[in-house]
Amino acid sequence: MTTEERKLEAFLAEAHQRCIMAGWHPTIFDRMKNQYGTVPAITKLMESGTIQTGLDRCVELGLADWSLEKAVIKHPSLFTAATVKCAEWRLKMAKATERGRRR
Repeated sequence: MTTEERKLEAFLAEAHQRCIMAGWHPTIFDRMKNQYGTVPAITKLMESGTIQTGLDRCVELGLADWSLEKAVIKHPSLFTAATVKCAEWRLKMAKATERGRRR
């Protein structure tokens, strides 16, 4: 495991703890991570074309900075440029949607 991969795993462990402390257990990603591995699972989610409930939940809980999208943005060397762009777009759209709900 590279240094950057270790940093990503540490970020994800902290994000997971924060989600649990907020009362939410992100089980879908946990299953995908076990099935595909961390980077492939995140890549599948970022490039799926839909915003998953996990991102919406992170935004609702005030944990957008601990989302998988933010993990990609913080660790771009582990992902393709296309995956990083997807993550940026998804995070932007989820935040905009949440702002719209609060109005």
